[in-house]
Amino acid sequence: MEEALKGGKTRASKPKGEAKGEIDAKSKQKPKKEALQEPPHMSEKELEGCADLLSKLKNSSSAGPFLFPGDSLISSPGYSAARKKIKNPMDLTTISQNLENKRYRSREEVVEDIELVFKNCFEHNDPSTQLYKTGVALENYYKQITGASGRGADEDKKRKSEGDAENKKIKERSMSEEDHEKCLESLNEMVKARHRRINWPFLEPVDAELIPSYYKLITHPMDLSTIRKKLAGNEYRGPGEFSADFELMINNCYRFNPPGSEVYACATKLNALFKQVFEQKRKKPAGEDANEKIAELRSLVAQQEQEIRRLEKRLGMDGADFGYEEKRRLKKRIEGLSTDKLRVLVSYLQNNVPSVVVNGSEELEVNLDLLDQSVLNKINEITQETAVEEKEVESDSSSE
Repeated sequence: MEEALKGGKTRASKPKGEAKGEIDAKSKQKPKKEALQEPPHMSEKELEGCADLLSKLKNSSSAGPFLFPGDSLISSPGYSAARKKIKNPMDLTTISQNLENKRYRSREEVVEDIELVFKNCFEHNDPSTQLYKTGVALENYYKQITGASGRGADEDKKRKSEGDAENKKIKERSMSEEDHEKCLESLNEMVKARHRRINWPFLEPVDAELIPSYYKLITHPMDLSTIRKKLAGNEYRGPGEFSADFELMINNCYRFNPPGSEVYACATKLNALFKQVFEQKRKKPAGEDANEKIAELRSLVAQQEQEIRRLEKRLGMDGADFGYEEKRRLKKRIEGLSTDKLRVLVSYLQNNVPSVVVNGSEELEVNLDLLDQSVLNKINEITQETAVEEKEVESDSSSE
């Protein structure tokens, strides 16, 4: 027995019929079997599904307090103490990062972290607070999109339909086109996702079921979605009425929420942002936006022309690189064309560059700056066949 133990072999009382080599092999295989056990990973389809779910939650009007670490406790009494009590803090951004880095082994783990966000909110916020009620609203939305995806799809279609209807409105506006555009641009800035920390309480009307006392105190409610509908429906007669509704929304918030609460602070910051953006839009001179757009398009055209020339050179399509001086000389040669050669040039341009302006058969008006290098090369070939000699053209040019 002692020798058997020293040799690392099995006990002397091994079962009959079982070879020693077989038992040794089994004992060596045990650690190998444990090493082969790998944690499961989520499939690409599961990753896409979870990413889509998180995207919907983060884009919800109730997601603001839960986007970043600790936000759901900011306005709670004894926030510092409550934060310490949270053993497993969680937020939607952290979940998204974990998902991108493939730290979850299954969809169930993602669901656990999402539900942990709600659990932390409900355990550390009083049910009477706005944040608790916002957490309820987001949880209800979460259950809706996970329990019945068809309803979520219907909502997406409804929002798209409303957006299409808004864009197709051709009803004459009571305010000028320019003022309407400035109001719309200001509103679009207010609802952007980058301002979600401060705009989330104002994106949609206050839920009467979550906060039944709100409409007892606030008799003229207002929110950003209602302002958008009124603007799309041409209900504002001028920028003053538009800004008055925004001010009404802010004042309602001040009236219902006590100073020092997070929603009150959100109203103060959003109001400051609105005044800054709206004032900048109103001060912008008429036509400045159009001039900026023209400059932007010209810049893009110049970039495209450079790319075309680069590709033409690569393909060996370019002849002379027509700059200002070359175009000036080409124009001189065109002016010296005979009637027959002019007809040839007109025919070529009508067939290949129909956008040029042609008047009759003997008069041609074309902007050489708008033509690409290949067209300029062809015109150059046609003009060089004329009886007007290049030396005479050069002489005329030098005498100018």
